[in-house]
Amino acid sequence: MTTKKLGFLAALAGLGFVLTTGAVRAQSPNTAGDVSPGDAGSVQRGPAIAATAARSGAGPRGLGRARSIEVSASVVWMAPASLGSSTARMVTNDASGSPYLYFTASADLQSAAGLETRFTYNLTRMFAVEGGLTYSRPGVSFTIANDVEGVPGFTATGESISQFFLDVNAIAYIPGATLAGGKVRMFAEGGVGYLRQLHGQTGPMAGYLTAETGQVYHVGGGLKYFFRVRPKGLVKGLGVRVDGRLYIMNGGFSFDGRKPKTAALGAGIVAAF
Repeated sequence: MTTKKLGFLAALAGLGFVLTTGAVRAQSPNTAGDVSPGDAGSVQRGPAIAATAARSGAGPRGLGRARSIEVSASVVWMAPASLGSSTARMVTNDASGSPYLYFTASADLQSAAGLETRFTYNLTRMFAVEGGLTYSRPGVSFTIANDVEGVPGFTATGESISQFFLDVNAIAYIPGATLAGGKVRMFAEGGVGYLRQLHGQTGPMAGYLTAETGQVYHVGGGLKYFFRVRPKGLVKGLGVRVDGRLYIMNGGFSFDGRKPKTAALGAGIVAAF
């Protein structure tokens, strides 16, 4: 056999070895030490993706996901609110024309506990809309002073009001304000609604005497903490909700046409679906 033939056969053997080795590598899975540069990049991007999800307010296992629903029920405490003042006077017949003062009266809504329920629809992970109903029954305290006959002033509770807020609320979850791996979500809120106040009376004439209606506006914020999270099932999360709000009432009961303002603090349970 000539030298040229031997060289040709050696080249063919080498080419077969290369092709066979490549086929075996293509069919075999990568081992831990045989990670391609692309796979290494994917592994490195995992923590970055998780961190980005945490910063965006995404909760674990889909909490707060788009097109999800949450229902909450809370106990609320309503702070006192001034209802203004009024003066009892009579026009005199003297030349000065100065009115004759009988006495002055002022009123306040007393602090009261109440109940609230809210239905939340998450548009995105950052924005949501909700409807709410808040009920409380504050007493109305009246203060009489400056009596023309010198009678000492006094303060007494004259009646109780059944007060309803039926509102629509907008929620914006604060980006980056998440704790406990997304189980705690902080938010700002604001809304407008319908105000209805029913005047009541105790004793032999017990019952509702008249009604006041108007509008109610509020701004505030709060947080939700989900202490129980489930990846499957109807209820995806169960937790607590805390809200703090400032309410402004327009058109309701007052002595001088003012718009009473009251603060409210609520705490209760929330379920995510």
